[in-house]
Amino acid sequence: MSNSQVLLVDVLADSKDVRTGEPVRFSIACGNCSAEELQVTWSFDDGTRSGNSAVATHSFASAESYSVSIQVTDSQGRTSAANITISVSEEP
Repeated sequence: MSNSQVLLVDVLADSKDVRTGEPVRFSIACGNCSAEELQVTWSFDDGTRSGNSAVATHSFASAESYSVSIQVTDSQGRTSAANITISVSEEP
């Protein structure tokens, strides 16, 4: 794999439409790398961040749309980013 090759990453979620307080499981798909070997920073668009795991679980306290994003770096120093939008509604 060439060092100049772009990392092909995507964010996956168990559900894109959830209720407030409902946990969502996020994971990383990587087309040309191993997600387990990436350094990862998650940003949940509500002021919360976490890192260094290809899988994350998060719940949202307020009803609105959130852009959950990742920043990744592989062992060769290549970086990439991706995001997914999660729509959160109030509990019934």
